[in-house]
Amino acid sequence: MAPAEAKRLVAKHTAALVRTWAADLGSGTREQLTCTAYGSYTVTRTGSGAVTAGGQYEVKGLVGTKGLKLLLTGTSGERNFIVIFEDDELHHPSLEQGVTAVFRKVQ
Repeated sequence: MAPAEAKRLVAKHTAALVRTWAADLGSGTREQLTCTAYGSYTVTRTGSGAVTAGGQYEVKGLVGTKGLKLLLTGTSGERNFIVIFEDDELHHPSLEQGVTAVFRKVQ
């Protein structure tokens, strides 16, 4: 992929990340993720195992043509992971260890 195309995709996906997303994890458990243009995030889990976390995110690069590698720094230390954009959905790790949730746009 040409560097200009990679740069365009990083900008596109970074802009798409900035909003509020929600995921239904089943059994009455939901997560809401909000990412701001200023590089901060909050995620709230309601239902079973209710918890809130937050901090800063940094885009570290492009993954394929539909994903971003992110570094989160927050209440639970640093985490590297990949998020994938698929139409109006975001595939993003849940607060539940080992679970990737499908988040949908709220705002």
